[in-house]
Amino acid sequence: MMRSRTAEFKASRKRRKETCDINEHRLLQRLEKLLFKGPSNQQSSQRKEYEKSVVPWVDGNMVPRCPECAVRFSLARRRHHCRLCGAVICNDCSLGLDVGAAVSLTVSPRLADARKTPKEAEAERQRRIAQKKRKLALEETSCIRICPFCQTSLHRSQLRQVREATDKQVSSIVPLYEEMKRAQAAIQRQLPDYNSFVHRIVSSGSVGLHSDARRMRDDILRHFETLRKISKAAAGGGGLDVSERPSSKKVLASMQAAIREFLQLYTVAMTKLPDEEELAAIAEEKRQDAEERRRAQREDEDRQRRQRQILMQQQHQQQQAQAHEQQQQEHQAHQQEQQHGDGAASTSAVLESGGSRFSLLRRMRGTAKPTTPSASASVSAQQTTHGAGHPGSSSSPSSSSSSSHARARQPSVTTPERTVPDDFEDIVEAEKRSLLVYLREAQKAGRTDEVAMLKAQLQHLEVFRSESAIDTATS
Repeated sequence: MMRSRTAEFKASRKRRKETCDINEHRLLQRLEKLLFKGPSNQQSSQRKEYEKSVVPWVDGNMVPRCPECAVRFSLARRRHHCRLCGAVICNDCSLGLDVGAAVSLTVSPRLADARKTPKEAEAERQRRIAQKKRKLALEETSCIRICPFCQTSLHRSQLRQVREATDKQVSSIVPLYEEMKRAQAAIQRQLPDYNSFVHRIVSSGSVGLHSDARRMRDDILRHFETLRKISKAAAGGGGLDVSERPSSKKVLASMQAAIREFLQLYTVAMTKLPDEEELAAIAEEKRQDAEERRRAQREDEDRQRRQRQILMQQQHQQQQAQAHEQQQQEHQAHQQEQQHGDGAASTSAVLESGGSRFSLLRRMRGTAKPTTPSASASVSAQQTTHGAGHPGSSSSPSSSSSSSHARARQPSVTTPERTVPDDFEDIVEAEKRSLLVYLREAQKAGRTDEVAMLKAQLQHLEVFRSESAIDTATS
């Protein structure tokens, strides 16, 4: 819950102001008594007693330290009393009030005759001040010792007197100057908003906001006209009494120059407001530009869509070609496997049974060892002996002739036979192709374990082929 404390603040400020005014009035009365009444400074003992009678002095024994600097009093730091409030202060903290300034404070401008002009009232005040200064000069009074608090109060009173005197002597130029500053401030505040508003209307081509922009423009032009009237009044006097101050003509000339410079600067900065027909043409142009941009954007999107379709078709054709090529390779591999059905079937059986993948190839290589000449000769001799010495056998011309023909058909014992059968290399090559086909399928499917196993089998197959070639060369 919020509560307004304005009334409390005003009451507190009023009490404080009344207290300050009473204190200032009391100080001025004491100052006037010290200046113009009592014995002179030549009678020092009587003067001191008179100052104590004007304001009671505080007992120095009750104040061990200076209230301003908090330094303890001693023989080197003596006690002094303020002549206006009687407070105890040290020599460093005390201030000397000049007699001329004190006389000016005692002669208030509020005491002037209301029937006199401000100039005559000020002249009368200065005359009274001069008389009192001459009187004090005869008494050889130089300054009055006061404390900082009293000095602040007197300064506040002096400022109030100056303000009151200035208010009474206000020239007729001041209202004119204030009106000029108000018009300039209004233009500086409204012109940026007007320019941005006009730019927004022109960019959007909105005809409905033209009335608002015209209203803002008329308001700014009215302030410009006010400045021109003030400049004209400053140039020709405008009925002003410029004889009150010597510098009035100079002030008016400065105002005229400032207004001229301001108008040159801000008149150029003001954006021209197009009429409704121009705004309609701008709106039509904006609409056509927007349609052109949308059409170009649609064409660009269609072109990109066609390019994507062509690219997708090309990718689809490539995938179909790759799939067709893969099917052909698989079909060729399948045909080769069918051509070498016996060897491949036996090899697959060995692999499926968990035995060595290349045991069948090793057996085929082992059965294809060369026949030596001695072995061939022993075989033929055994056949001859068996045919000749077999009991119950009889030799006849026909049998001998058939034997000779059989010996003629037998190969020569000096010609070595093939080390590897004719279909051995074909079986190895078919096995390699099959492994490659399985390897591609495993790689496409992402079966890493099977890929590693197939690669190892290919390496073993190459090693086996190398060993077979070495055996063939050595035999």
